[in-house]
Amino acid sequence: MTEINGIDFDEYLVDCVSIDEDDLNAEYIRVSTDLAYWAKKHGEAEHDFLAAKANVKRAEATAYEQAMHDLADEYETGKISKKPTEKMVEARAQLDPEVEDAHDRYARSAGWRREVEGYVEAIQSKRDMLVSLGADLRKERQNEPYLRE
Repeated sequence: MTEINGIDFDEYLVDCVSIDEDDLNAEYIRVSTDLAYWAKKHGEAEHDFLAAKANVKRAEATAYEQAMHDLADEYETGKISKKPTEKMVEARAQLDPEVEDAHDRYARSAGWRREVEGYVEAIQSKRDMLVSLGADLRKERQNEPYLRE
């Protein structure tokens, strides 16, 4: 792990987003592979995000049905004096531990998706910087008379 501003980052990730000024050729060679790797990770993160989002809807639907059933039973047995309303059912459903867990997994997957998106953007920036550096180096070489000959 490498620490940057108090945050630990994986060594591979740090290598992917940083430029070794002493070996630009290696950087040119590896940037496409790094981008492909993190694009794949981004696709996986996107899949996990969408699956978590769907799981929230399923958990909420299941909890809603259970809350509706429980509140109806409580009304019939006299545990509650007021006939259950839509808001009562929704509130009870949101307290279900499965719903809370589904929302937590959804939030974590959203965070990971955004994090990986940032890694992909950083590698794309690295690629653009390498292209710019290469152009600058070519221009410098053209201006050096001893290199032209």
